[in-house]
Amino acid sequence: MAKSAKRGSKRVRKRRGKSPLGAFLRWLPVAALALLVAFVAIFLLRDYHALTIKNEVEAITGPLKDAGVYIRVADEVSGEEAIAKLSAIERRSLGSFSLGDERRLPGKITAHMRYLDEAYPLTILWREEAKEHAPLLAIIIDDAGMDLDIAKKFLDLPVPVILAVIPHLKYSSEIAAVARGRGRPFLLHMPMEPISYPENDPGEGALFAGMAEYEVINNLNRALNSALGASGVNNHMGSKATADPLLMKRVMDALKSRGLYFIDSRTTPKSVAAEEARAAGVAYGTRDVFIDNEDDEGKIIANLNKGVELAVERGHAVVIGHARKGTLAAMERWARSDAISRVRVASPEDILTIP
Repeated sequence: MAKSAKRGSKRVRKRRGKSPLGAFLRWLPVAALALLVAFVAIFLLRDYHALTIKNEVEAITGPLKDAGVYIRVADEVSGEEAIAKLSAIERRSLGSFSLGDERRLPGKITAHMRYLDEAYPLTILWREEAKEHAPLLAIIIDDAGMDLDIAKKFLDLPVPVILAVIPHLKYSSEIAAVARGRGRPFLLHMPMEPISYPENDPGEGALFAGMAEYEVINNLNRALNSALGASGVNNHMGSKATADPLLMKRVMDALKSRGLYFIDSRTTPKSVAAEEARAAGVAYGTRDVFIDNEDDEGKIIANLNKGVELAVERGHAVVIGHARKGTLAAMERWARSDAISRVRVASPEDILTIP
């Protein structure tokens, strides 16, 4: 009887179904894998959608850059159309892109864009018809020649700055060619003797006080060939050279024969460059403000605004900065400010004194 009971007990155990817990544990890895696949698919789709949104935005704005995005359009209507297109992209972006803080100013619209976690200032510009007596501000950027990339970035600014190219440097000829290719005027930044020479060397092919006429002509010719296509000349250093009447006479005679103008950087209050230019019949201008004697963004912007005030007061002004990263960053900010709407940024040729 006992053996029979045991056999019966075994038969009962064989007839039992599978444990629910066991089934759950067997299916758990499959469910977890499916859930993982779903999450990965969601993230991939989200990233793909965000990338698609970015491509749509950049089709309008060009590459998104931390320093800011500038769009040049034909007129105000085109500017509003660009804003409308960006707003439409925002509505279908699922939060990956936003547009806000829109401001409408003469000749431009400014706004702030955000893509994912990055912010990008936006400026849309168009050229308004200049007022008959609009104040003119010429912005010259000295010392171009050693860094091709930064020179291009200055040319990319939404305000038409004028590069002054030092001759005989690594990228002098290439920077001149880039400016010519963009139809942008530029200056030869001619090395001239400073009072502090030889402690401060103005560079290869410089002009020195007391230099013979043939040397002046030879050095100028070589420099102009290094920065081919310059429409004018300004002085690099030159606190001693520009105070030498005979040297300046020889320089101005050489410029007159080539149809070039001269901008006096005014590195000394004793400069006679303007007087000699006038005597030789050479068109000339003089620097009013150095904007970046201190490499401080706030002070550079303040000096640009000082130039604006001078232009508004007198009708024109010339400011000079240098091809440096800090100056570039300051000008990118200033170009989006309200101050720029008070003047027309012009070529030095527009504000020259013609003897």
